[in-house]
Amino acid sequence: MLNFLLDNIVSPSLASEEPESPAGTEEVSFLDLWRSFTMECEVTVPVHIRGPLNTIEVDALLNSGTTGCFVDKSWALDRCLQLSKLVKPVPVLNIDGTRNQEGNIMHYVLLTVGIGKHTEKLWCAVTCLGKVPLILGHTWLRKHNPNIDWVTGQVNLTRCPPKCKSLLEMCFAKLL
Repeated sequence: MLNFLLDNIVSPSLASEEPESPAGTEEVSFLDLWRSFTMECEVTVPVHIRGPLNTIEVDALLNSGTTGCFVDKSWALDRCLQLSKLVKPVPVLNIDGTRNQEGNIMHYVLLTVGIGKHTEKLWCAVTCLGKVPLILGHTWLRKHNPNIDWVTGQVNLTRCPPKCKSLLEMCFAKLL
């Protein structure tokens, strides 16, 4: 039903004839705005997490707007991941600087995360993320500086620091 509605909407052009227009000559359609609103423009990477019972497969959201790495509390508890209590709670601020209604971050979890051939230990703050189980934030993105194709959503880890490569070699050596 929604697709039918979207297909039959006559989209107003958000482009402007003004030379200073931020839209320039490029048109932004209603459908593009709808995709932004519904988060269809997000970039995720398939991740393997070594859990206490088995390997957990999940899509992690890449988000340069979050400071660190986060895991959803309900998701982590459902998979029996071991949460550790923080010595001091960490306040969570929304994008507008207000305190998050879910409260402070009280726990963290140490994950062994695999993305393709890349493996690392990753400290994640535990909080309520809603529909997203795992977020790799700005600190992770800066550390790994992935190649991201924004058209296809393909992510390649070709510029990882040497520490990542040594951990990968260590994990490979354990398999022998």
